[in-house]
Amino acid sequence: MAPPQTMQLGHGQHALFLPAEGPEQTRILAFHGGGGVGGSPEMLVPFSQVLARQGTLSIAIASYRVLDRDQANLSDSLEDADRALAWCRADMPDTAQLFLLGASFGGLLALDAALRSPDLPAGFILLNPVTDIAAGGFANRVIPQQGRADLSPMQRCVGHDLLGTARCLIAHGDRDDVVPIEASRRFARIWPRGRCEMHEYTGAGHGFFNHPRHSGPVAAQICAFLDAGRAG
Repeated sequence: MAPPQTMQLGHGQHALFLPAEGPEQTRILAFHGGGGVGGSPEMLVPFSQVLARQGTLSIAIASYRVLDRDQANLSDSLEDADRALAWCRADMPDTAQLFLLGASFGGLLALDAALRSPDLPAGFILLNPVTDIAAGGFANRVIPQQGRADLSPMQRCVGHDLLGTARCLIAHGDRDDVVPIEASRRFARIWPRGRCEMHEYTGAGHGFFNHPRHSGPVAAQICAFLDAGRAG
């Protein structure tokens, strides 16, 4: 597969773009992990290349500002996710469905961008995602120990229209010592029946989907999820 193209989003932001090999039916806007402290779009390229071999699927992996590289705070990262979503909507065909993919901290960015947008995506693909940043949830050098309940998807999604409009796939390893799997189990339970599917990987740790043992099966589950949405 050819290396991804670099697309400029403005304000120093870019996305690595893997175009569909045929007519684009689905666009995935992806956000990498790294806790808001580090990381880059390149982290998601190997897995995205496995996923993009489906032919009618394109993937844009957005950059965003992080603490160690850019002296950025949480608001900066969230602002960049908003900009990436606006760019993606303007760039993609009107006939294509949009899904937001978030890996780890990228799950927080994907969900926050959707919650701020007047136009909801078709769904979410969340890989060992950060979904709870209220007190007692995920915390690090970017998210304070006392939490940010005002920005926490776990709390903000309850009663929101996206639960009855979008669809969600979550994949998480049960040996994850960065984002405990129980957080994803709780997040899955707030969705109406049939709108969220949870896939648990026995013995897998954080970032498991990047390992060759798991990347193929996770990509296959994502493609089945996308195909089910088109069929429905």
